[in-house]
Amino acid sequence: MKRPPNAEGWTCSLTFDGNDQAAEHNSDLCLFLERFAEKRERVETYWTDQAYFDRWFDQELAYYAGVKLPDKEQEDLTPEERLKSRNELIGRSAEETE
Repeated sequence: MKRPPNAEGWTCSLTFDGNDQAAEHNSDLCLFLERFAEKRERVETYWTDQAYFDRWFDQELAYYAGVKLPDKEQEDLTPEERLKSRNELIGRSAEETE
């Protein structure tokens, strides 16, 4: 993430692995975001009008309205277990950067 005062503008990004089998909706989200960018660009470059974009967007929302995202199960850890897990994670991260 970049934001003032450390950067001129304010930007951020999200990354989704569209092929992640453990996250069943990632591929749908990747496709939606790709189509969204294409449709928005078509409006911005005058190939289509805002009303077309709005109709498309409403159809997309209706299509995905019934999709329920599962809650991620949280581990119920004691403070000691949490610290041990955190230290292991930091150790693995440090090994990967070496």
